[in-house]
Amino acid sequence: IISELKNQIDVLLKGKGNTYNYNQNIIIQPFGKENVSYIKDTFVNNLINEGAIHCIPKLLKHIHFNDKHIENHNIKIPNKKKSVAQIYNGLEWEYTDKQRTINNMADKALHIINEHTDGSNKYMEELTDKITENNRDVIKKISKDTELMILNHQEILKE
Repeated sequence: IISELKNQIDVLLKGKGNTYNYNQNIIIQPFGKENVSYIKDTFVNNLINEGAIHCIPKLLKHIHFNDKHIENHNIKIPNKKKSVAQIYNGLEWEYTDKQRTINNMADKALHIINEHTDGSNKYMEELTDKITENNRDVIKKISKDTELMILNHQEILKE
């Protein structure tokens, strides 16, 4: 019986095959220090052509919730009813004022857009002027669209 059991163990061990474990460490960038080197002029111009007021939330989605750039997944809104967001500061997740954080994101996106365009798009110039003049309706629309974009895509952080 012992001899038969040893033979069965040998057969099982031979049939098991090799097991490989792969570990992938991802270093999340601190909020405000995202990798944006992959953003090209053509991408930004295509966003603007889809609508100047919508290009800011779309660019922010491309930065913070891009499947190919997991290192930029550094913001979330834990409760849509509260006025706080969570950002990764390089060491840990910390709570911040949601509106101020969204405004900072929008400012950064507008700066990136201006870097990648030659200033010949009149719709983008009008949008920039309205933001500079603190047009409440435009700022509120961009802020609301950005908040909704974060809420709709932050589930990717759990994966």
